[in-house]
Amino acid sequence: MITIRSLLVQNNALFIDKNLEWNSARISMFKDVLFDPSNADKIIYGIELTDNHLFPLPTNYKSIDHHNERGNEKTSLEQVADILGTALTHDQQLVAANDRGYIPAMVEMGATPEEIKDIRHRDQQAIGVTANDILLAKESIARNLQVVGEVLVVRALTSRFTVISDFLYPYKNLLIYKDSELTVFGHLSLKLQKRTEFHELKPYYRGDSSNGFWGFSNCTVTEEIVTQIIKTLNYG
Repeated sequence: MITIRSLLVQNNALFIDKNLEWNSARISMFKDVLFDPSNADKIIYGIELTDNHLFPLPTNYKSIDHHNERGNEKTSLEQVADILGTALTHDQQLVAANDRGYIPAMVEMGATPEEIKDIRHRDQQAIGVTANDILLAKESIARNLQVVGEVLVVRALTSRFTVISDFLYPYKNLLIYKDSELTVFGHLSLKLQKRTEFHELKPYYRGDSSNGFWGFSNCTVTEEIVTQIIKTLNYG
């Protein structure tokens, strides 16, 4: 989102940024913009906004996203660049690769170890990772790391799962959870996308044969749910 914002500024594009967190970025937050009569003749693009179905959307609204059922589309950064008619720089392409497929996607693109380290550091900065989060991530691994079949499992002491993921990389499959959030990283996450018994958790996901993820937030994560998910991952 920071890179998208920078791209919009560089291209003198009009945008509204309400500094929302990813799990609170809902279309309803922009209802005033959507239904402002002065915007009726404009195309309004919403970037990775959750459609909470509280009201019908105007016909001039277009959604930009690359998660869930839209996981095969270009990243949001690439979609914005296409709309603006501008080419991404090498650095911006690395940001898109990181967003699309984490470290493996950057490696596939030919990124150097230094470039990967820089992108991952900026990624953590962008979501507000603190020195305490880093300490808690290390403690989470030291105290709570388990290997269950094909899956590394960590009960997290920080909500910044990305730090734990970075410390444990490379891995094949990783499940991280805490009281109200759970995320599975790796190729086995694709199994969960097709399981209807987890739909009530309102999961988010991105499918990929090697670098997919699946997870949910704002729900109580019980040991029963964790066990059920691990069983599904290992035995399908």
